[in-house]
Amino acid sequence: MKNKHIAIIQSRMGSTRYPGKSMVKIARKPLIWHIVHRLKKSSRLSRIYLATSVSPENDILAKYASGLGVEVFRGSEDNVFSRFESIIGSSGPSTITRVCGDCPLIDTSFIDRVLDIFEKKGVDIVKADRDRSIHQGINIF
Repeated sequence: MKNKHIAIIQSRMGSTRYPGKSMVKIARKPLIWHIVHRLKKSSRLSRIYLATSVSPENDILAKYASGLGVEVFRGSEDNVFSRFESIIGSSGPSTITRVCGDCPLIDTSFIDRVLDIFEKKGVDIVKADRDRSIHQGINIF
């Protein structure tokens, strides 16, 4: 299967708590760069998607992510689930790694280990065993 394990970053520029945070510079690179850069280090992920909205304020984010080699899907501003549904429906993955767009410290070795567990144990979901961990903002299904 071409898209066996995909990552979907959910991000948009219209955050009410911190507008524009996806493009805020951290160590001279936009926040979204750090997320994509880390996800690309995974030996298991076959494709990375950005799920953002059709709102014009997201044009800069979509263009930047596309320039990083990320597949961009734009959908409803109010329904992030519909954006995921469209990506999943068109790519048919075995697993989906959902990544919040404000998690620049993603540990791809954790993602790779979890994907190994999926294949070896045949489970449907793996969750970190603590309520608060460095792996918050990542869910793998």
